[in-house]
Amino acid sequence: VTCGTLQSNVTFSVNMSNYPGGLGADDTVYLNGNFAGWCGDCLPMSDDDGDGIWTITIPLDDGNYEYKFTVNGWSNQEQWPGDGTPVCAENADDGTYENRAFTVAGADMTLETVFWNLCPGETPGQVYNITFAVDTANITVGASGMYLGGGAFGDAQGHAMSDDDGDGVYEVTLEVSTDQAGANYIFLNGPGDGGDWGAKEDLAGQECADVNNYNDRILPEFDGDTYLLHCFGNCSGDGVGCAAGT
Repeated sequence: VTCGTLQSNVTFSVNMSNYPGGLGADDTVYLNGNFAGWCGDCLPMSDDDGDGIWTITIPLDDGNYEYKFTVNGWSNQEQWPGDGTPVCAENADDGTYENRAFTVAGADMTLETVFWNLCPGETPGQVYNITFAVDTANITVGASGMYLGGGAFGDAQGHAMSDDDGDGVYEVTLEVSTDQAGANYIFLNGPGDGGDWGAKEDLAGQECADVNNYNDRILPEFDGDTYLLHCFGNCSGDGVGCAAGT
């Protein structure tokens, strides 16, 4: 953000009611953009009345800008394909990243409140319980356990998984809106912290890997509570686990 005599106040707001799994008490929503060097955690937003809508107002010079909303710095960010064709008409897409976009032209402005990861004017779909399950029969589970993360589901320790019955299949169940279909996710074995992406499963060259998004998995469309079973590191085990995936 630059300082000048002709800056305009711009207000941003995002409705987080459709955030996958919901926000925890320690989670913070941030504004990130080229106006602040994509700084991660320098522009925290606030939800003082607890209505799920996070806001921030900042001064900006006239110009064209790109931005997106993130959770806990860069731990989780809004995500679009980045294929050169904007999903939202208002967005900018350079073929690598797609971001929200707007122009400041000599006047204060309040941008339309949007839902997390949705285009202006779009509303969330139906929310269902999605159980993500990964069979660990072919690996030794690390000391910190198994995690679901990546894409729309957070950093390398986005969501801890559990194996309550000791059968080697780790699970976590999240409330997910149908508009998150197509989002990326990945399983991680024993990550040391939220940035330990070296712990993720390697799906490179396999049919379920999204080559445009770090070879992560892609959440399929769903219209009800859904159980997704995988074999760690193996696409052919999707739906059946490692017994048929090796």
